Amino acid sequence: MVDLSEDSMESNTNPPSHTSWPKILLNGFLVWLVAFILYLVPAFIVAVPMGFDLGPKLKSNAEVGRLISQAVSELYRSTPSLHYGYIIVLGMLILWRSRVISRHSAGKPITHGVLLAIVPVILTAAPLALGGNILPSVIAMVVFLLAGITGAFKRVPTTSPR
Repeated sequence: MVDLSEDSMESNTNPPSHTSWPKILLNGFLVWLVAFILYLVPAFIVAVPMGFDLGPKLKSNAEVGRLISQAVSELYRSTPSLHYGYIIVLGMLILWRSRVISRHSAGKPITHGVLLAIVPVILTAAPLALGGNILPSVIAMVVFLLAGITGAFKRVPTTSPR
């Protein structure tokens, strides 16, 4: 009996290849970098108009920089939703990349998903924990690891009884 399911047809047209661990780690770093740049967008939205407004008034670059730094720091301190939004966006990016990597790699999809999530876990959760923000750090670690595993788990082939 010939198996004509979508998974078997896909595997015949695109055979899985071997994905190296450095490539997966690089994907984890790139995912973190994209999410971090998106996380910094609100700071640019606050800082650029302030620079144009305060620059001609104060005539002191050091004073302008200090005021902008204070405003941006206050923005991130007073808006915890920015931190949780960053965690959610990065989790979604990890889920997506984990799904893509496990689709195109042969064997060990769960390992690939966890390996992809390790880089964002280290780059995000470690600084949060060192800064004393334990709850966001733990939430970030759990979300990132679950996203990596879930993305890979969706691609794990299931055996069906014949």
